[in-house]
Amino acid sequence: ESFGPLFTERALTLGRGMFNFGTVYQHTSFDEYEDLSLRNPEIIIYYPHNDCCPGQSAFGVPVGDDSLLNPAFEGDVLENALTLDLRTDTFAFFASTGITNTLDIGAVVPIVRVKLDARVDRRIIRLATESNPLVHSFDNAGATTQTSTASGTAVGVGDVLLRGKYQFLGGGSGALAVGAELRLPTGDETELLGTGTTQGRIGLLATGMMGAASVHGNIGYTFSGDRSEEAAASFVPAPLNELNYGVATDVVLHPRVTTSFEVVGRRLSDVERVVSTPLNVRFTTLTDPTVVRTASLPGLGIRQSDMNLMLGVGGVRINLARTLLLNAAVLWPFSEDGLHNRTTASIGVDYTFGR
Repeated sequence: ESFGPLFTERALTLGRGMFNFGTVYQHTSFDEYEDLSLRNPEIIIYYPHNDCCPGQSAFGVPVGDDSLLNPAFEGDVLENALTLDLRTDTFAFFASTGITNTLDIGAVVPIVRVKLDARVDRRIIRLATESNPLVHSFDNAGATTQTSTASGTAVGVGDVLLRGKYQFLGGGSGALAVGAELRLPTGDETELLGTGTTQGRIGLLATGMMGAASVHGNIGYTFSGDRSEEAAASFVPAPLNELNYGVATDVVLHPRVTTSFEVVGRRLSDVERVVSTPLNVRFTTLTDPTVVRTASLPGLGIRQSDMNLMLGVGGVRINLARTLLLNAAVLWPFSEDGLHNRTTASIGVDYTFGR
């Protein structure tokens, strides 16, 4: 009697000769990457001076002494503070049909809009040249700061998804099924519209029904192919294999209203993670080039570790008329891993018809 959850797959099937189609819209505005804010300048990258001196080779290539201490002006550091405004709008159009009473097939076609505004605030940290600001400046007159901005928008088809579900065990109190998905690289990965590779997922789906309440569980694994040559040339990383999971419960509040609460997630192994790593800089000054000093800057580094992307979902499904459903949900992160936002809203409709 339940309309089911929104993001966790039920083990129940449509039935032979039944059709279901609809659309869902989701807007996401990303706020953080790991525990670093995208809106405030918390992603800061430091560039040391190049080891330019003394002298040059016969081919004009700088030949330094590998110390950044001689000459003293090599001790200055360039600070780059990054802020990003990254937003996505996705319309996903989906359809499925029951081939038999135990076998469903379907497809999802997403239309994606990505908007990105970037800003970099640069600052010369004069560890070595405080006594002579003309040695390093952005305007040859002593300016220590500079700002660069860039914006871009892309709209197009995302990665098309083909789906299948086979229920191998079913009864009045529940069901078990196996689900499979094939994600095709139809989205332009260089425009952030797709992954740039084929992905396949297989999973086990379970549903238990207890009157007005139901519980659901999913566990699966996604296999990712190699990235395309275009993605490699554009430095787009290849997607990783991942473990997928989801648990949900839904309750029938009214014959026309079902509410649900879900936890869905993805676990990726051996991911390159950004972590805070103090950067210790050794330098001398123009006024005292024989004394070596040290400054500590709050730098960033990379480490390999697992990443767990977990979301909570609160949803409602309302029967508007006959078999027309209005679906609405709010998603929020349960972890600070990866790229995430505070809340995401989705809304959509679907309709079922057939024999």
